[in-house]
Amino acid sequence: MTANNISFPIVDLSTSRYGNRVCFANDSVKVNPRNEMGKFGIRTHSGLSRLFHRTIKIKEKDNNEKSFYLNKKSAVKWIKSLSKDIEITNRSNNQAIAEKIQEILQSPPSEKEGKQTSINPRSLSKINNLRGRFWQGFFNFSKKSWLRFKARFFLFKPSEKTLKKSSEVAAISQFFEAKKKVPAYKQYLDNMTQRPRRFSEVPITSKDNYIKPSIASDNHGLGLYKGNFIPTGSKNDTSTGTTGEPTQWYRGPKEQKTVEQLSSYAAKAILGDRPYYFINGFALGQWASGLTAFAATRNDPNATVSSPGMDVTKIFNAIKQAIDVVPEGYPIVVAGYPPHLREIVDLAIKENFDLSRHNIIGVVGGEGISEGQRDLIVYQKDDEGTITRQGFSRCYSTYGASDLDINIGYEADFEIELRKLCHINHKLSAELFDGNGSIPMIFHYDPLNYYIETNEEEHLIFTCTRDDRISPRIRYDLGDKGKVMACSDLKATLKKHGITLNHMPRTELPFVFVWGRGDNMISFRGANVAPENLGEAIRRANLNEAIAHYAFLQYEEDGRTITEFMIEPKEGENLPPDLLQTLGNKMKEINPDYKKQYEECQDEGAKPRLRLFEPGTSPMAAQRAQYPHAKKKYIFIEKENDEFTPNHRALGGHLVQGLL
Repeated sequence: MTANNISFPIVDLSTSRYGNRVCFANDSVKVNPRNEMGKFGIRTHSGLSRLFHRTIKIKEKDNNEKSFYLNKKSAVKWIKSLSKDIEITNRSNNQAIAEKIQEILQSPPSEKEGKQTSINPRSLSKINNLRGRFWQGFFNFSKKSWLRFKARFFLFKPSEKTLKKSSEVAAISQFFEAKKKVPAYKQYLDNMTQRPRRFSEVPITSKDNYIKPSIASDNHGLGLYKGNFIPTGSKNDTSTGTTGEPTQWYRGPKEQKTVEQLSSYAAKAILGDRPYYFINGFALGQWASGLTAFAATRNDPNATVSSPGMDVTKIFNAIKQAIDVVPEGYPIVVAGYPPHLREIVDLAIKENFDLSRHNIIGVVGGEGISEGQRDLIVYQKDDEGTITRQGFSRCYSTYGASDLDINIGYEADFEIELRKLCHINHKLSAELFDGNGSIPMIFHYDPLNYYIETNEEEHLIFTCTRDDRISPRIRYDLGDKGKVMACSDLKATLKKHGITLNHMPRTELPFVFVWGRGDNMISFRGANVAPENLGEAIRRANLNEAIAHYAFLQYEEDGRTITEFMIEPKEGENLPPDLLQTLGNKMKEINPDYKKQYEECQDEGAKPRLRLFEPGTSPMAAQRAQYPHAKKKYIFIEKENDEFTPNHRALGGHLVQGLL
């Protein structure tokens, strides 16, 4: 049998071809085992293009009249990505390469798990520095008006390869800029034993190893800023201090203007060039989210701005005020933390105020939102189209951090539809998220705003590629676990699984998946379990509306780690007597690692327990009342001496000892 007559038994080009690549629509291999952006499957050629490349001619299954041409170099890389031990090189003959591909396609899936890589081969050269400056100038030109910005995405559409390259070289330019002008960063590099030659060798910075030591060394942290000073017109804000003492940040006037422009463009992307009423429900004062949200909208000529702060009653009154003064159908945008928007909808239902009659759009940030929370914010319909629960018309999430920007990643209808699908399509979820038990937040982002990598711990590493920051961030680790994926990879994965969504991406921008901080998960016998798993279990059990707060509690007892589900119902709600059994079974459906560890656990006393609280008496309610500006806590660890977690024996509530 010759290579020209090889017929792959699993290849079906009607579903496996995407663009000029064959992604092999079967369960044996991932769409992109190489995990390099835009490098899914094996590149193919047709027509004249095959005359300029070394190719392997392959006959299509069950159709000997139709053939296609694999790029030989791409085929070898695809094979080697699955196992470095395979003795295939670019010098191997076509027959051997084709037979090896066929062998891989027929082998069990477990043998071919690709690992994500963040290898960046670009050198820290002067030419790459100049290239980066060009792309920074292009970004500055494009953001000067909405028309230019929109044209960049819909008229001038650079390829994914160009986007990735431009992002990398812009990051390199920021490295040189910081090294030259930021005293703290220059000292940070001088303390390194080895001089980096490529961007991937540049040391990773973080709040602990870079920001805090710099602040401690001069009590003001001026060394973190270009020229060792804060320019006139800068803005000061702080983080919420959820994970410790609040940190002071300064934003220069150019940076503030850019954030304002990008925020207004994000509103236009959803609403078009229409006026809207903006209600800022984030914390006011020096907190980064509320202050920046106000600054970002106050100069938007399309926005009428109200800033009631985080008081749920005041936000609800601001919504009613807006409804009274704007025409019917006028967009009303309400921004705040997810739990607060849920409380607003609950308050409206309690007062029999029909929010669904109005065009109210939620924008949440500060923490992730579960799909269960979203269902409690957005109005719900049954199969006949009858509204079964009042709420907002839509709700979008944004991804940001006080260390960086309030808007790094954006959520649109595509991301929401995909995320909901991943909760029920486990094969799709496993391939997209590498078998991780929880579903991450999904955002698209602009590579000319941030270059995002991942390290060996699967932490997201950020470099702001803009040239307007007075305190640059170079390879900065927030501590968030995640991964990036090219738009073409994501669409090819959907095609492989035979999925067509109602909403598809409108641009070719890449995506970032965010699981959040490592301390946002617990470990049950080594299985990572996210609070969202418990939230999704509550949603699947149809208990969304009955439960006000939920969280995990862990403590040591008799030499073993005990895990509890802490549940607080809403006033007047009765929970089912088999709640522990119900939530446990749903958790096993959602998180395969949790299911495996639970079923292998022979110690019945080490299995999860349930602790029920009367309304308003849980640690979750206490934390919400005492720190309304902070992110809501979903994990309480007794050994950390948390102020809301006394000894578990004195914690209160009703401990259900029944086993799952």
